[in-house]
Amino acid sequence: HFLAIIYQQQKQYDLAEKKLIELCETIPEDIGFKSRLADIYFVTNKSDHAKATYAELLSVNPESTLFAERFTGLHNENELSVLIEFWSNLAKTYPNAVTPFLQLGLSLQWSGQIRNLKRHLNKRQETK
Repeated sequence: HFLAIIYQQQKQYDLAEKKLIELCETIPEDIGFKSRLADIYFVTNKSDHAKATYAELLSVNPESTLFAERFTGLHNENELSVLIEFWSNLAKTYPNAVTPFLQLGLSLQWSGQIRNLKRHLNKRQETK
């Protein structure tokens, strides 16, 4: 465990990733290892792996604002429907958790803002 942290601190992300994968396979219930692995994926731009790992972490810890922010931040405007579906499902699964509902609301708001921006830009182009 400490070796993975040392590798991560020294920015030897490939070695940290390998060690954390081993730890996650050995002790799959430890979300600390999985969280560090997701962070490695995040900083090394392995967004598909990061998305999947943060989604897995959120399924066991839906109130984590850090996981929620990272997961949402990895998606672009073309993936809003994926975000909305994910947060909607998580909110249904955990009706007493606040974070999924907040993220769903933010995703829906973001979706509306993007649509309004596109409409505005289209109108501006039409008047030129």
